[in-house]
Amino acid sequence: MTTPLPRRALRAAVAVAALSLALTACGGDEDPPGVSSEAPSSESGSATGSGSDITDLGVDADLDAVPEDALVDSLGRAIVISLDGAQEYEVEDGRLTITMDGSSTDNPSACLIATSARDGVGAETTISLRYEDTTLDCD
Repeated sequence: MTTPLPRRALRAAVAVAALSLALTACGGDEDPPGVSSEAPSSESGSATGSGSDITDLGVDADLDAVPEDALVDSLGRAIVISLDGAQEYEVEDGRLTITMDGSSTDNPSACLIATSARDGVGAETTISLRYEDTTLDCD
């Protein structure tokens, strides 16, 4: 008999995956007019703060408590919800495959977004995006 996961641990996994996707997917492939993607120079200063580290919130411990298959399932759900063009997902043999609308040229940053979310939650899975014209291996 397996012990059910604490709901807090599953919610943490979904929340971190969704946050990772939201942060990486909020931009397009091109900068809007008047906005530069270049980092500020040292002369202009940089933003610093004393914000809490994510480990201070206990999220890392919660994610460690989530089994890999549940983490990958949560990641798949978060990607389908958050990534433009993502329709459904399946997990087979350690590979997360996302079925995408359109062509592989429609969203060139989709692999980067998906793998960033995976890395953000610490899942150990490979990701493929299945389009109508091809399947992209994101790793």
